[in-house]
Amino acid sequence: MAMARVFSEVMALIIFLCMPFILLFANLMAELDLVVKAAVILGSVFSFLMLPAYGFVTWQITVTETGIIGWSLIKRRELSFDKLIKLTRKSNFNWQRYVLTYDSGDITFPLWFERLDELIKSIREHLPVDLSPGGGGPRLFRQDTISFFMQFSQVAFGLVLTGVATYFAAYYFSSNKVSELDGLLIMVFVLVLGLSMFYRAIVVMLMPFRILLVETGLELSTIFFKKRIEFNSLQQLTASSPFLPEGFMLETTSGSYLIGSGFDSLDELVEQLRLRKLEAAD
Repeated sequence: MAMARVFSEVMALIIFLCMPFILLFANLMAELDLVVKAAVILGSVFSFLMLPAYGFVTWQITVTETGIIGWSLIKRRELSFDKLIKLTRKSNFNWQRYVLTYDSGDITFPLWFERLDELIKSIREHLPVDLSPGGGGPRLFRQDTISFFMQFSQVAFGLVLTGVATYFAAYYFSSNKVSELDGLLIMVFVLVLGLSMFYRAIVVMLMPFRILLVETGLELSTIFFKKRIEFNSLQQLTASSPFLPEGFMLETTSGSYLIGSGFDSLDELVEQLRLRKLEAAD
């Protein structure tokens, strides 16, 4: 899966890179509008800048009896388990990936692998015990800023789309251009769309961008407030519904909160919350 995605994106970038030359060769560039020409040239320049980065994306990792082997388009690295230091999930500029640090560098690989959970578990079984996730003391987790604001942008777009749909539905319903049944169906659709977008907006606006784990609970920081939640108040932690942004829904006795997928070390955060919930229940 990872290899197929890497090669498909590389091929798309190559096409964008060659597009100006293809249009020039076909004598079509002169017929394009100035805005389209600028877009084609900018796309080609962007592809030229992005292509080298894909050479370092790890598209395959094999776990052997003595270590791991990682393949990228231009490099193969073989590491023994005693060289591994830590494995961390990172998110910057909405790019989510794992970073495996060893004694002289690191290997970065995306979340596109099949059986990713098995791979992560196999690697962590061979990490130094004192550096494995779940150490004592307060632990701070932060949401990637770009990812956080992208969720708000999607909410704003959804609300605008709902407003436009409501306007056109009301216009056609009042102008008698559709039958009463069709008009009723349109209004029901717009009502469901509006309620769904409104619910999504509320969940995203209450989404924490910072979570601090302390000895007895956690501190959530949203754009509106900070809240302290004791571990014995946790009810369940489940994957978010397909309608909401990707992440986990944390349900507590005082409310539910969406933990977005843009958090650094999200897997460690989820593991710690589930562990603390079980400890508090005992």
